[in-house]
Amino acid sequence: MEAPQEHQEIPELGNERGGYSYAPGKHPYDLFKPPKVQGHKTSLSASELERLETMELPAHLDKHRWMFLFLCYTGLRISDFVRLTPALMEDDTLVIRPQKTEHSSSAEAHLPIKILFNGKPYGIWEKFDFDFPCHAKGFELRFNICLKQIAMLAGISKKMSAHVGRHTFLTHIAAKTGNVFTVMSLGGIRKVDTAMTYIHLAEQDNRKALAGIRW
Repeated sequence: MEAPQEHQEIPELGNERGGYSYAPGKHPYDLFKPPKVQGHKTSLSASELERLETMELPAHLDKHRWMFLFLCYTGLRISDFVRLTPALMEDDTLVIRPQKTEHSSSAEAHLPIKILFNGKPYGIWEKFDFDFPCHAKGFELRFNICLKQIAMLAGISKKMSAHVGRHTFLTHIAAKTGNVFTVMSLGGIRKVDTAMTYIHLAEQDNRKALAGIRW
């Protein structure tokens, strides 16, 4: 027969004010981790886009330059870009339906690519005969490596990746329209606060531009 366990005193939690006291480091709020605030999203300016369009590049980087500009003028995620086909065109609109679950932040995007940025995205896609060479395994890694080389040759010090194209598109759409619902619709964004990030970034860019003006 097991010996009875000694009675252990339970520490007093209540205090004289009717609240609770906790040992150091044991308070529930000490374990609470606030969500991180989203930082700056790297995007290219209009002058940097123009530089990419007009600069001379080695042949092996030229196709990557134009594919990246297509992302800058459509805002496609790389996961949508690699599955791009002419079958996604409905009349004059490129319709991107998310592959993620219904609980994701992605929504269906309708892109009038013959109108956006004066039809530049459609012209680039047409240049490739509507078939970008982006379907091979490991494409994104090679693409990002080439983008870093292109940035160096263009004198762009920003950290380049395929996703910078999406940030560039959404920031420019926010600046040109100032309409959060347009950003959501064209960007395939489900959450208002995500779209508002780009509105705020556009406002910051406007303030920087105004600060440099001699009135």
